[in-house]
Amino acid sequence: MGMFDTVSIHCPGCYEPLEVQSKAGTCELEIFDEKEMPADIANDLKGELITCHLCKRTWELALYDWKPTVPVFLKEVV
Repeated sequence: MGMFDTVSIHCPGCYEPLEVQSKAGTCELEIFDEKEMPADIANDLKGELITCHLCKRTWELALYDWKPTVPVFLKEVV
């Protein structure tokens, strides 16, 4: 049996709890909440299609862009 990690996420349509698996993380059978998943798992699941078994709607897993700006710094020119 292969190891994986699980993300617990709720259907936006009916709020049914859903689960999706990823092999991008530590793969130690950990369960992560949709609001606190590690970046490597989030990037692995980005674009994944998830169909709710209750309301039958299909959703694409997308990432929030929490950083609308890019930090910069000044580097001395020699």
